[in-house]
Amino acid sequence: MSNAIGDYFRALSDIDREAYLACFDENATILDPYGGRPLTGVDGLNKFMDGVERTWDSFSMTPREMIAVA
Repeated sequence: MSNAIGDYFRALSDIDREAYLACFDENATILDPYGGRPLTGVDGLNKFMDGVERTWDSFSMTPREMIAVA
């Protein structure tokens, strides 16, 4: 697994906002897997993490498969 993907999974599993933000460019756009509008930029990334922190006391993600696409 690439370092970038490992960093992403660790940041979410640790609910580490700073590490999560470091995984993205400041202009990134993400889609919450539970729906909603796209979240863009640092404000959007922080909004996503606000929801993660409100929803879970602990969180664990275990990647099983990685598929590279263009």
